[in-house]
Amino acid sequence: MRVIAIPHWRSCYAWLSSSCNRCSGGAGRACDAPRPNHYADVRNRLRSREYGMIQGNMGYLYPLFSIAESLVDDEDQEHLGFGLGEIDEYSQLDVDDQGMNGMKVSTVVIHAIGAAVDHVLALSLLVKRAGMITNAGPWTLLRGAMEPAALAVWVLNGASRDVRRERALRVWRQDMEDRGKWEDDISFVVTPPAKRGATRAGEIVSHATSMKLRANQVATRLNYSDLVVHAAEIIGLNKNVIRAHWRASSGFAHGRSWTSIRLSSADSARRTRDGVEFSMSLAEAEHRKLAEATTAFLARALDDYAAAAHGPGAAPTP
Repeated sequence: MRVIAIPHWRSCYAWLSSSCNRCSGGAGRACDAPRPNHYADVRNRLRSREYGMIQGNMGYLYPLFSIAESLVDDEDQEHLGFGLGEIDEYSQLDVDDQGMNGMKVSTVVIHAIGAAVDHVLALSLLVKRAGMITNAGPWTLLRGAMEPAALAVWVLNGASRDVRRERALRVWRQDMEDRGKWEDDISFVVTPPAKRGATRAGEIVSHATSMKLRANQVATRLNYSDLVVHAAEIIGLNKNVIRAHWRASSGFAHGRSWTSIRLSSADSARRTRDGVEFSMSLAEAEHRKLAEATTAFLARALDDYAAAAHGPGAAPTP
């Protein structure tokens, strides 16, 4: 397993005492351990016989990988495909989809779960086949799995059919609004009878009104920090802790300094003209927390989907 340690942060010497766990002294002293040894230490920690991962550390990803890989069609060696199976007639999802004018609840859920599985498989391939771990990428990939899994849990656990439909239409409306912005950005020409995304977004709100659903709920934009909190409450996890994990993953995805300082391992440091430059790598203990939360979200999304796709029309029990 190869770990990429990224020179990621410059600071005054005062940071060393709190940011570099290999520093030999207090503030103002650069890390004196030989630079190659830092990388060798990390590589040795990540080696194992199975999947090239250390069983005691990176093994925390195995449950999540197993869930995603259980859905993969491994008969096609050239194309990686996965699916969730058919929706039974008269099941909860089948009934929820009726009268939705093509904007199905099931489509929202399937796309969300598919996106979550896609990101997990990407991380699995990175770890197992490439044998390489970077610092920000694993956080970003888990964020890409957590958010859509949370969305699926939230939609499927509406307390009534009307609420599930409202939530699905809310996703569809934002989908069309965002598509409309993309069309504007590239001056996309829509050929009739196709319509622009912004037009479709307005039609979705009107359709919600015609179904006697709450149009104000459908017209409200999604907020993913709220979604992960709602999903955490449904599953029974601490909402503040889960939101903190999500904030951390977002920080890495956006290149924020605070996450690199607080949630990375400082592997080496060197003096620069105006301070110190650190080499940062993945802090497995911190990343594990996000992985476990993501595993819980995806497992619940799949359980709820199975209940809704094959059971009678009653909401899954939170």
